[in-house]
Order: sequence, then C-alpha cells, then structure tokens
Amino acid sequence: MLSHLRYFKYQALNSFWFTPSLMWLFALFMAGMTLWADHAGLGAAFLSPLPFFDVDADGARAILSTIAGSLITVTSLVFSLTLVTLTMASSQLGPRLIGKFISDRLVQFTLGSYVSTFSYALIVLRSVAGGEEAFVPVLSLHFAILGTLFCFGLLIAFIHHVAIIIQADWVIFSVADDLLNAMPRAFPEESDKESRSAARARQEETLKALSDLAPHPIKAEKSGYVQTLSPGPLAELAEKRDSFIRLLYRPGHYIVSGSTLAYCGPAIEEGDHEKIRAALVLGPKRSAAQDIEFAVTALVEIALRALSPGINDPRTAIACIDWLTAASARAMQGEAPAPLLCDKENTPRLWRDIVSFEGFIDCAFNEIRQAARDNVAVTLRLIESITRLGEFIRTDEHWQVLGAQANKIESSLETYFAESSDTDDLLQRLSELRKSLETARPAHKHLS
Repeated sequence: MLSHLRYFKYQALNSFWFTPSLMWLFALFMAGMTLWADHAGLGAAFLSPLPFFDVDADGARAILSTIAGSLITVTSLVFSLTLVTLTMASSQLGPRLIGKFISDRLVQFTLGSYVSTFSYALIVLRSVAGGEEAFVPVLSLHFAILGTLFCFGLLIAFIHHVAIIIQADWVIFSVADDLLNAMPRAFPEESDKESRSAARARQEETLKALSDLAPHPIKAEKSGYVQTLSPGPLAELAEKRDSFIRLLYRPGHYIVSGSTLAYCGPAIEEGDHEKIRAALVLGPKRSAAQDIEFAVTALVEIALRALSPGINDPRTAIACIDWLTAASARAMQGEAPAPLLCDKENTPRLWRDIVSFEGFIDCAFNEIRQAARDNVAVTLRLIESITRLGEFIRTDEHWQVLGAQANKIESSLETYFAESSDTDDLLQRLSELRKSLETARPAHKHLS
C-alpha cells in the first residue's frame, strides 16, 4: 500500500489533472460563496451605489458570456500551439521535454486558472435573472471580471515561460536539478564509518549464504517497469516469518511476466507472495519516482542526440557532461545505502538491489564516451570531468572506478585519435588525469 501511495503521489503531482482539478473545485466553492453573499444582499449593498458597478441583467449576461467564450477559446488555442512547439523542440532534445512541461507548476497553474474562471463564469451566468424578479449577482460578476483580467496577465507570463523552457540550457538545468535533489536519497552522507564497515562485512558474508537463506523463487505476474519499492514492509514480513527475502530488481528495472522477481526462505508462506509482488509497483514506463538513473539517462539522452550527425551540437553535450560531473561529485560525498537490511538483533532479513557508485558513473559517462569517440572537444571535457572528480576521492572504490574510466578514454584515444592533430593535447590532458588520480589515491594519501 505504501508503494502504491508513493507512486500515486508522484503521478498526481506530475500530471495535468490534479492541480487544475483542485483549482476547479475551489472555483465551484467560491462561486457558491459569492452567490450566497449576493443573495444575502451584501454585494448590492456595497457595490451598486458606485456608478462603475451598476450593471443590469442583460449587461451581466453579455459580460459573463464573453468571459466564458473567450477563456475557453484562448485556453484551447494557446495550449494546442504550445504542444506543437514542444513536440518540435522535443525532436532535438528528447521526449522528456514534454514530461517536464506537464509537470511544470506554472503550466499546471495556468491551465487550472483558465478552467476555473470559465466554470465560475458559467455558474454565475446561470444565476442571472431578468424581468420582475431581476437578480444581478454584482459581487460574483466582478469576481469573474477580476479573474479574467488575472488570466490574461497570466497568459503573458505563460508565453514567456514556455519560450524559456524549450531552450536546451533550461531543459538540461531542469533535469540536472531534479537529479541533484535526488542524490541525498541515493547516496546519503556517511554518518558512522564503523557501522558502515561492519555492515559491508556482513553483506559479504550474506552474499555467500544467499542460496541457503532464500532458495524459493517468486514469479512476476505481469510485465512493466518498477516505479516504487518499499523495502521496510518486506523486511518486517521476513522478520515476522523469521525468514529472508532477496529482491532481484530495483526502481527503473524492467520485469517480464513469469520471470523470477525475488527469492524467499522456506518460512515465507504462499499467501505472502502477493505481498512481496505488491511491494514493487509496476508501470508502463520509467519514472523519477524512485529511479535515480532516470534523470541520469535523461541527460545522457540529450547529450547523445546533440552528438548525432543530424544535430551536431557538441556544446549541448558538454553542458550535460558538466551537470553529470556535479552529480557524480555529490555521489562521492556520500555512500550508497546498504543493500542488506537487518532486524534489531542484526539478523539479515532483506537483500535489495541498489545503484552502486560504479553503476552510477558507468550510466553517466559510458554512452557519451562511446558516442564522442571521434569528437575531440567532448572527449577533452570528459577527461577534464574525471580530473575534477579526482578532488572528491575518499575511498578505494572511487579511485578504482575513476581509474577504469580513464582506461576506457585512453583506449578510445588509441583507436580513434591515432592520426589526429589534437592527439598531443589529448594525451597531455590524459597524463594530467593520471597524475591527479595517483595523487588522490587513498593509499597514497595515507602514506604521505
């Protein structure tokens, strides 16, 4: 249930229906309140004596009809043209630009404002009466006018905002900002080094005994991408049954129906298998709900499109590398959470797959390096980025992973830049990278 609630919250906040629906309901409430005030005579008592607010029934109908018709026309026209523009821009930057547009708070607020004011005007229009029992809701009418003026002011801000968000630099920054905000969850800062060391030692012991602790497979009943995962309830279930559960997938992975998604100990009952399946919420596509690699692959996709022959925009790829470097530096300041969860007695209960530092770096740089193997400028920026990350090395794992990236870059130099006039510059930068990594090696620091 917790996993499904988290996924619903993510889907609701990043949709076109949730925020506008709340604003629409608020508009209905306000319509009821202002009409009640008008029926009670409060609006006429304060506003009718003023010449500007003296409106008859026919004039009120004309104003409200104009408001309703113009708002719905502007809404449909502006959003249709905006989506066409975004579709054209997404062909260069990737389809995730549409997703960023849908989840944008100003876009949602603009749509909600237009729909709410339109509905408000319709409700007020229905209450206008002429003849002997004439009724003109003066207060409600002028609330509708103020709402319309606000909507057209908001239209200017909306058009300006759309002109900004389709720019490559803004899209890159927006995706990178989501990634940086998610880094503390994926790589929390180290709090107790001794307990972490003990946990890692226990993890190695548990890995050897996994086949004995969880020999029974649990099959998936449907296919899809893992959206969210709640490990806590699964660890509690394993503790309740005095057993062990091993999950094979994490958020972002694709599960095929009928494949094994987890292993459990013999004490786990048959009825508990459905609870284990329910802990992994599946969806039709990857999302950023709990998938840290989603934002990474979004930046990588923008870089790959920029490096394609049809676009050939290395500056955009370089911007992606810069933000990926910032995220990698933040990952090196923390540590991946322990894949093994234990109970209060320190008994292993749950093993989950996590994003390691090596996996994060490979996801961030491998595809870009492969696509840029004949691009000198981008390859130079990759070397500079690994050199910068050398300042953040704290563990042997950091040094080994960055050293592996340096080896891969060197292999590319030997294969694709053997006859390039820029080879000397590339080799010099690579030599500086080697020296930087050797200086930053934890063992070297300890000896010095």
